[in-house]
Amino acid sequence: MSEKRSSSDAESAKKDSDDSFFEAKAEPCVDDAKTQTTVEQAAEVAVAQDEQSKLKDSLLRAMAENENLQKRFQREKEDLIKHSLNQFAHDLLPVLDNFSRALAAAGDAGGKTLIEGIKMTEKELMAVLERHGVKPVKAAPGDAFDAAHHQAMVEVEHANIKPGQIAEVFQTGYIIHDRLLRPALVSVVKETAAEAK
Repeated sequence: MSEKRSSSDAESAKKDSDDSFFEAKAEPCVDDAKTQTTVEQAAEVAVAQDEQSKLKDSLLRAMAENENLQKRFQREKEDLIKHSLNQFAHDLLPVLDNFSRALAAAGDAGGKTLIEGIKMTEKELMAVLERHGVKPVKAAPGDAFDAAHHQAMVEVEHANIKPGQIAEVFQTGYIIHDRLLRPALVSVVKETAAEAK
């Protein structure tokens, strides 16, 4: 019986030993899974950091490019303004020449030549201004008053012109393209007491 007991004890010890073997083997498997998960997470973090670095670099490059574009556009805008003023000044030089000729003629021949010279100069100046988009505002006696293009200096009574219409133009107004450069200074006919009734 002692042999049976010892064989039973041996089997029990072997079984305990086998159980502890499986338990011992199972623990490293759990650690391996944790290690593998940690390695995967570390790899994902590294990829994310690399992507973040690339995005940050891309953003900085885009910001620098945007700043360079803004500077370039500003330089081009300033250049455009300078060149447009150069062309305008160049176009006005012949007008200045005609004024000089008109003044020279006034000393030599008298009034008639001076008047002709000034009329020619005015005509040429108007042509230069129109070439650059500057045109006179329509304003004449009898035209309807337009607050967007006319500035009323005084109100007057007039027998032949209706109230709210222009009686006299003191100074010509001008528009450049679609914008008002200077309003026409005018007098406007006011409503009389008899017309108000």
